Amino acid sequence: MKTFHLFVFSIFAFVLPACAQADEDILWQKFFTQIELSKTWVAATVDSSYTEEEKNWLSPSQFAKRAKLSKWANGEPVRTIENLPGAIPSSKTHVSSPIANHPNLVLSGVTFHQREADQMIDGDTWAVYTLKLGTKKRPQTAKVWLQPDSGKPMKMEFSFSASMEGTVLYQSNEAGISLPIRFVLEHEKPGMPKHWVIVFENLEWISRPATELVGLNNLYHVQLDSFQVQNAGRSK
Repeated sequence: MKTFHLFVFSIFAFVLPACAQADEDILWQKFFTQIELSKTWVAATVDSSYTEEEKNWLSPSQFAKRAKLSKWANGEPVRTIENLPGAIPSSKTHVSSPIANHPNLVLSGVTFHQREADQMIDGDTWAVYTLKLGTKKRPQTAKVWLQPDSGKPMKMEFSFSASMEGTVLYQSNEAGISLPIRFVLEHEKPGMPKHWVIVFENLEWISRPATELVGLNNLYHVQLDSFQVQNAGRSK
């Protein structure tokens, strides 16, 4: 199993007037609470697809895998991998992201958050924040769009490097918990021929069994900006 880490650069901070700080802090706390509530949920099924320019942009469905929860091991879900219907039969690897197991990783190592001007999207007003997170060796930046009343996220965008970007889309489940239903990674480097996209569809979210809650507050060894390449038939 190989693990790849994606590196990011920092961006500018935006300063609000002092009179807005109280409301900004309340909204941020609501968002933080939403993410904390999500940490006990796991995607039982993860569909992933991979395309790259060197493959002449064949249909993503031709290189798609489905990883379905089969058991638990040391508090982590173990999934069995299969080809999605219509995909090219292949014993090649499946790519997974830890966000399906640990949704709260989107705020791992947050060191700074600042509210920007609200944005109107499809007739709705969204509160916008810029974030700094990660570590000194691997600083990260992100932007998040929140419902201004509930603090529930609609989308997060990450700038992993000059050539790497990521987008997380959210949806609330029946319990009202905001969960990352889609994670898209895209790599395109100017002057280089290789351009690839990985899409993760995180499906069928379930609450962790009480016996599998060990270690949820000890994820220092897991980073959102990493993904794993796994052999067919084995997954996490």
